[in-house]
Amino acid sequence: MDNDVFGTDYYIGFSTAVTRSVEFINALRTPAGSHEPIAVVELFGRNSGETALISAYLADVDRVIISEVPFDIERLAKLLVGDKRDIECLTVFAGSAIISLLFRMMIPYAPPAALRICSGGSCAYAAPDTSHHLWHIDMFLPQLCLLRPILQEHMRQPLYGTRRLFAALRRRYARSSLAQLLLFVGALALLFGRTLVRHILYAARPLVANDDMRQQIYPFFRFTDPQVFPNDLAARYYLDSYPLGYRLFYAWLARVYDPAAVTKVVPYLLLAALLIAVGTATYRLGGWICAWFSLVFCLSSPYFLARLAGGLPRAFGCALLACALAMLVYGRIDLLGVCAVLSAAFYPPVAVLCGLTLAIVLFLLPPRDRGHAASWTLQTRCGVTALTLVLCAAILAPTVLAEQHYGRPLRPNDVIEYPELGLNGRYGPDDRAPFDSLPAALFKLLPEAFRGREVDWAPGLYAWITHFPNDPRRIPLYQWGILSVAVAICVGVVIKARSSSAARRILALLLAVCAAYLCAQLVVPYFYLPQRYPAYAIPLVAAMLLPVAIQEIATLLGPFRRRRWLAHCAVVVGCGAWYLTTGGQGNAQAGLFTVPSSQLPLLRFVASLPPATRIAAWPSEIADNIPYFSRRQVLINSETHQVFHQGYADEMRRRMRALIDAYYATDAAPLIELRDRFGVDYLVIDEQHFSTRSPVYFQPFEAWIVAARTNLEHTARGAEVLRQAARTAVFRDGPLVVLDLRRLSPDHLGSQP
Repeated sequence: MDNDVFGTDYYIGFSTAVTRSVEFINALRTPAGSHEPIAVVELFGRNSGETALISAYLADVDRVIISEVPFDIERLAKLLVGDKRDIECLTVFAGSAIISLLFRMMIPYAPPAALRICSGGSCAYAAPDTSHHLWHIDMFLPQLCLLRPILQEHMRQPLYGTRRLFAALRRRYARSSLAQLLLFVGALALLFGRTLVRHILYAARPLVANDDMRQQIYPFFRFTDPQVFPNDLAARYYLDSYPLGYRLFYAWLARVYDPAAVTKVVPYLLLAALLIAVGTATYRLGGWICAWFSLVFCLSSPYFLARLAGGLPRAFGCALLACALAMLVYGRIDLLGVCAVLSAAFYPPVAVLCGLTLAIVLFLLPPRDRGHAASWTLQTRCGVTALTLVLCAAILAPTVLAEQHYGRPLRPNDVIEYPELGLNGRYGPDDRAPFDSLPAALFKLLPEAFRGREVDWAPGLYAWITHFPNDPRRIPLYQWGILSVAVAICVGVVIKARSSSAARRILALLLAVCAAYLCAQLVVPYFYLPQRYPAYAIPLVAAMLLPVAIQEIATLLGPFRRRRWLAHCAVVVGCGAWYLTTGGQGNAQAGLFTVPSSQLPLLRFVASLPPATRIAAWPSEIADNIPYFSRRQVLINSETHQVFHQGYADEMRRRMRALIDAYYATDAAPLIELRDRFGVDYLVIDEQHFSTRSPVYFQPFEAWIVAARTNLEHTARGAEVLRQAARTAVFRDGPLVVLDLRRLSPDHLGSQP
């Protein structure tokens, strides 16, 4: 293995020794950079330093010591401590004596947490007169533990076996870890357990759902019952637009379980994955206290649970992005590529973020910041990036090809021809042009990581700090708080990035968010909507980094630097004050709504109709609830009325035009056209729409509604649907009336009331 056999250039075992050494050093680089020590790796070699030299070169180690080159151990110790900000790993040749000597020489210059000894041999040595913190990592059994109690127990013997040391380590570390974990989880359960239980019980009700479930889940009912939603354009459009993995996931489960029941379970599995990913990543960056507060922010804010509710594509995207953050912190760049591929199958905007971050880490960051990919050659990096891109493209290709059947994508410059895209149209300000500037978009999403609304710890405090004064020149106190949090996160991350490669990789993700947002603005909608990129990344990163940032800022001060526990106290005080001011115990109804009780009789009646029945109702009211809760298809509703593709948008226009004409018709001809041309069997009308309350819809249909109502008011005959109600009504509940259009006959045409 030392390649020192006389008469040979390359001996058996040398290649394996170098390979294993490089793998071990690369695996060590991430924890070394995360915990900010100087890692000292001892390799065998005796009087031959070739193994250490070649392994250090291939693993991109900062410094290497070999027996063939003399050196001054005291000068080396001072150099390592002085260069600690830039150096993560030192490789030396075999012999525990050099480890012991180097450790002794560095103790006077280094802080307690700055030293790490990594030995591939059979023993490790610690100076008997020191009680400094020491990390020990074995080549085959990684084990991290504070050794002060262990060293005090075993300090009588300068040399002790690795097996004996690790037996003590396992006993001590298992007890402390279990106690910390129980305390960690117990404190979270005490704060948020009751709210989560209430949320689960509330979501389990049959008439409770997420708002977007009404458009994105009901198409899968056809896999449970093939008779429902036959020839439903909206259901087919959504199935063709879904990511491939999401469509296959629900289509497969729908053959065994009811999709409505699956959506009650999936969000909480994704929530568990998100919390585990965020907690482990923050723990790696700042320890237990920082991890606990990051999870407190995630559970306190209703934003995350609202995004996960319903088991929609965005729910998978949010959980996968949290996993991608964890992979970045741990330096698993290979698994980051896996997250990109999975995101392409469930929520493509997150795949874009993961792919851009992967490219930035592999091609823009130095080898020391690439984690497990530090030893990858340029060919390997290009191959991994290309493979990720090809797999993502292969997954997205079926969706892109299927969407071609619905016409060309509509862009913001089509707003004149399609007012649905503009002001007072189908979409809110975040989903239509003009989009916010990048700083405004980021600052708007930052508060979502900390905003809890259900519990007011101090009566009137939350209302006071969020009050917007009458004078627009005055900024509310809450905005000053958010600005302070943003500044703290930025400063803390910069400080952390100076010594931590994990923090630098998180900055690569934020750079990917900015790049994706700016590119999406230029090519909307081909690169998805711009708001999708910061909407998930910014709250997650903010919840993770605020405790870490406070801890890093505190360590800049002299007393906090010398006493680590003071930095932990600063985290408790800072994050605790912010949580008590703006946080809460979560929201038991986050992301959910209940069907109005006034609609229940009608929904039950519609559910009793034949499966192939098509219903027409006013699209922005009860028609939104019929497909999901009654499982019957509707002519049009506002939930499925999308304006992304020209062909689909034109068909929705034709249907809405026909519905308005029939709703405010003065004779039966538009009703018969609605029945014969569009296949409508039943028409639901609200009698209040003809007296006290006018129905509303978005542009350009609002103008069509006003014109139809004006024409009706100037006609003596009145509304035809009110006359037909006496003959064709099959259901009546208050102002809601269901007309059976199949009962229309020539005898009824033009008849007077």
